[in-house]
Amino acid sequence: MMSKVINTIKEYSDEESKRGKALQKLSWEACKIGIYVFSYGFLQVLLSDWIGIRDDKEVMLKLYYIMFSGGFLFYAAAMIPWVFHHKKNIFNLCSTTFKLSTIEKEVKEEINQNNKGE
Repeated sequence: MMSKVINTIKEYSDEESKRGKALQKLSWEACKIGIYVFSYGFLQVLLSDWIGIRDDKEVMLKLYYIMFSGGFLFYAAAMIPWVFHHKKNIFNLCSTTFKLSTIEKEVKEEINQNNKGE
């Protein structure tokens, strides 16, 4: 059972695999929906004087909730590929047990390589 989970996470971590591309596509679609919802709420708040709902506190609160949820959806969707495609991604954290010393060694090696100009 655990091997199936690990293999599935590996497939999502690979950018060239079918599931990796599907994850990127899903993330992009969710980002577009989040931008749409945020911009809808933002424009409604901006135009609230012209529409005449500035005095109704309940409606304004709902519009702020819509704007907040759209922004949250956008940022959450933008984080999905980062979680799987980051150098120390969720697969590495779940499938292997990193010790602090090995992570520190990797970071020191990267710093040394960057200092050398590689």
